[in-house]
Amino acid sequence: MKNPNLGTLTMKKSSILTVFTLLVVSGASASQIEIDLATETGEDLDNFDLELEGPEEDQLEDLDSFDTELEQGEYTFSATKQDYKDVEREVEVQEDIDASYIFVTESKDEETEDGNLEITGIDSPENVCQSKTFVTDFDIRNRGNESRVVSTSGFGFGKILSGKSFVIGPKQTKTYRFRFTGLRGTGTQQFTVSASGIDSDSQTGNVTVFECQTIGDPDSVTDIELNLYPTDDRQKALRNEVVRIKGFADGGRGSMKLNLSVNGEKKREVRTQGDGYFQTYTRFPEAGTKTVSVSTSKVSGSSGIEILPKPSVEITSFNKEPFLNEEFDICVDVDSTVSPLVVLSQEKNVIRTVRQQGNFCFSVEANVAGKSNYTVRALTYGEDSSSSRIVDVIKPQPEVETFPDQITSVESDDSLVRVSLYNDNDNTKNYTVSIDNLEKEWISKSSKNVSLESAEEDILYFYISPLKTGRFEANLTVESGKDMIYSDDLEVYSTEARYQNITAANLLRVVSFITNLTLFLAL
Repeated sequence: MKNPNLGTLTMKKSSILTVFTLLVVSGASASQIEIDLATETGEDLDNFDLELEGPEEDQLEDLDSFDTELEQGEYTFSATKQDYKDVEREVEVQEDIDASYIFVTESKDEETEDGNLEITGIDSPENVCQSKTFVTDFDIRNRGNESRVVSTSGFGFGKILSGKSFVIGPKQTKTYRFRFTGLRGTGTQQFTVSASGIDSDSQTGNVTVFECQTIGDPDSVTDIELNLYPTDDRQKALRNEVVRIKGFADGGRGSMKLNLSVNGEKKREVRTQGDGYFQTYTRFPEAGTKTVSVSTSKVSGSSGIEILPKPSVEITSFNKEPFLNEEFDICVDVDSTVSPLVVLSQEKNVIRTVRQQGNFCFSVEANVAGKSNYTVRALTYGEDSSSSRIVDVIKPQPEVETFPDQITSVESDDSLVRVSLYNDNDNTKNYTVSIDNLEKEWISKSSKNVSLESAEEDILYFYISPLKTGRFEANLTVESGKDMIYSDDLEVYSTEARYQNITAANLLRVVSFITNLTLFLAL
């Protein structure tokens, strides 16, 4: 039999999926054709409508499955189901060859976002035997300018595969591989690979599946040897991590179906190669001790494995209000039995990665003023745990700022000196602000005290009312404990003063009318 040469790729974004299928055979008159409709996740869909055009034409409704004999010739099959995208496939049916197909569709509500992630190609064989493992490689490209966390998945042959998560850098391309085992159906089958993160992309390819093995007798097997191989040759595996199951059925020849069970519950069948060797892959969604068995009706082989829970991560401490350009620590606790990939992101951008567990800290520079969401994720084989915190980065200001050159005329004809204080330290500070060398009756209060929390701001006002004309010198100081924070000279000019009666009772009140008063900071 001549194998067909197929390489059609179909983008997931299409509203109608079209595949060209060719079966090349020779023989008698009719072929048995079986058609099922399923989602990308492997869910069988019932009550679908099917229309076929060709040498035989028909319109069928509310089907759970289509199974009939068709004359040779070219057919167009159109499968429709409410709330799902239509599937259209063209098949050339040759004489006396049976074939089964799984039409894959998706919900109309599922939309793929356009973004920076792109699957640039699929590399896979065009034909595969049903008993073999089907391997496909695909390239994932990050077209953006920032690193991204990417998760992979695969759909096909009635199976759903979940790959591990990883970080892909800006303008970088990575190749990922999926293995499909226990292929379901014969003829041309579809499979889909996807990459998702902040944005996503997927591509669909085709492979022709043949039933090309010599069938052996399972009862001829005298012994079964079985071994389990977690990733990186560890003795234990994580939840949803790929585990290779490999063994040998002694005494058996040809392709034989063996039963695969986990903790005594049958999961599926696995086929041996002609020499008795078999290999398949599986994942364990739950933690705990698992016993994997491969058996016939007479003999069995078993092997145990410990499945570990997924890691957890928690941000234990961080600076909620760092200053702009200040370095601060984000400390985390990663509880894991293996060292996961720990990723620190600021908003959507990856800024640090490390493979570590336990308690440790990231040193981060606060490079953007305002509020930012920092997220720490621990990634392992399709599982991840995350913890997020909001950090409010404060743009620092001068610790002391004075405005003696800005004169404010008030009803009492005073002049105003304003002192702005800003605590740019990490702890609470006490400040004492004083204006000296002026006559006491000219100023309502020559010294003021204020206590400020970190990043807190306050403004103090001093009202000066000279009672005679002339030029006078004053000194402005700001102290915190024994530290002199700020010191500078003020010059006070008073001209054309007009006086009223002054008594001791109103000495501290402003009674002079000053037509022109200038205070300035002598820099």
